[in-house]
Amino acid sequence: MTYAGFLLLFLLLPLAILVAILRKRLLNRRYLTVISVLTLVALLYMAPWDHFAAIWGLWSWTNDHTWGVRWWSIPPEEYLFCVLEALLAITLTYAVVTKKDIRSDLNIANSTKPYNSPVPMKDEKVDREVKS
Repeated sequence: MTYAGFLLLFLLLPLAILVAILRKRLLNRRYLTVISVLTLVALLYMAPWDHFAAIWGLWSWTNDHTWGVRWWSIPPEEYLFCVLEALLAITLTYAVVTKKDIRSDLNIANSTKPYNSPVPMKDEKVDREVKS
C-alpha cells in the first residue's frame, strides 16, 4: 500500500464521513478557529522533528511508496498525514465535546414513538393531571 492509499483509507475516508454527519455543527467560528490554530501548531511541531529525523537517518520513506518528491527532506504525504490526523482528531473531539442527539445530525425524524411508550419523545408535551 502506498502512503497516499493509507491516507485515503485511514484518515481521509473517516474524516469525510464524520464531516458529512456533523456538517451543520462544524460550520461555526469556534470550530474553524480551533481547527486552524491546532493544525498549524501540529505542522509547526512536526516539520522540524521529521526533518531532523530524516536527515539523521532515523526515518526514511521509499520512493516506491511515496510520490517521490521531498520538501525539506520530507515527502508531501507526511505533511498530509500531519494535517489529516490533526483534522480527524480535532473533529472527533469536537463531536464528542459538543455531543447532542445524533438523529438531528443525520436528519432522521424522531416524531414516532414506540407503541404505548411511557417515555415522551424529545419536544413532546406531557399532560399531567394535578391531584389535590
